[in-house]
Amino acid sequence: MDVEPSMLDLYEDEEIIEIIKKHPYFKNPCKYPIRIISIMKYLKRKGLDVHAEDADLKVDALLSSLGNVNRIAFGLYKITK
Repeated sequence: MDVEPSMLDLYEDEEIIEIIKKHPYFKNPCKYPIRIISIMKYLKRKGLDVHAEDADLKVDALLSSLGNVNRIAFGLYKITK
């Protein structure tokens, strides 16, 4: 079975975090939480393959590693100031 690496695996974690930080929600956060599906759609628009297996789990781990982001529930994140 020949498996090609996904685009998400080809990027370093720091590069993906920098792309995520350019999302409009992270530039200008509001009082509502953001959903992981919004971030995944943004990554798809930026050219990353988000259809890879467990891509949402990798993005979840990267978001949880950011210092100012609180995880409310799986798929919901809120930025603290």
